[in-house]
Amino acid sequence: MGNYKSFGDTKFVPNLPKEKLERVILGSEAAQQHPEEVRGLWQTCGELMFSLEPRLRHLGLGKEGITTYFSGNCTMEDAKLAQDFLDSQNLSAYNTRLFKEVDGEGKPYYEVRLASVLGSEPSLDSEVTSKLKSYEFRGSPFQVTRGDYAPILQKVVEQLEKAKAYAANSHQGQMLA
Repeated sequence: MGNYKSFGDTKFVPNLPKEKLERVILGSEAAQQHPEEVRGLWQTCGELMFSLEPRLRHLGLGKEGITTYFSGNCTMEDAKLAQDFLDSQNLSAYNTRLFKEVDGEGKPYYEVRLASVLGSEPSLDSEVTSKLKSYEFRGSPFQVTRGDYAPILQKVVEQLEKAKAYAANSHQGQMLA
C-alpha cells in the first residue's frame, strides 16, 4: 500500500519514467552494496508501482481495489464477518491481516494473522496466546495465528533497542522500550 494517498485511497505513480527511476535505484549506494537484493526488490515492485490497471488504482476489497490487509478474494461481507469475529474475541483489527481460503466444497475458512515477532511458542502474554486456536463463528471456521511479519518486526525491535541509547529523557527511553 506504499503509493496510495491517505485521502481518497487513490494510487499515485512517480512523476518520471519508470526507466529513469530504475536507473536511480540501481545506481544507488544500496544497490552497489547489495546488487542482488535491490534488483530483486525492483523486479518485485517496479511494474506494480507504475501499473494503472483498474483494480490497482484504488484501495479496496475484491474486484473494487487492492489491499494488503485482506487476501485478494475477500469481500466486504468477509471483512464485516471478520470484524464481528474479532470483536467477539476482544481482538483488535490493528496489526492483523485476514486470509480467506475456500475448501473443496466451496466453503470459505479464514485465517487471522497477528503481526508479531513471536510464532506459536508460549509467551508471557497469555491473553493473546490463549486465543491462538481454531474457532467456529457464524458457521465459518477461523484460525488465529501470530508471527505475521516476524522477520521485519524483529529488525524493528533491534533498531528500537539501539535507539534507546539516544533518548532525550527517561520517558522517551520507556516509550522505546
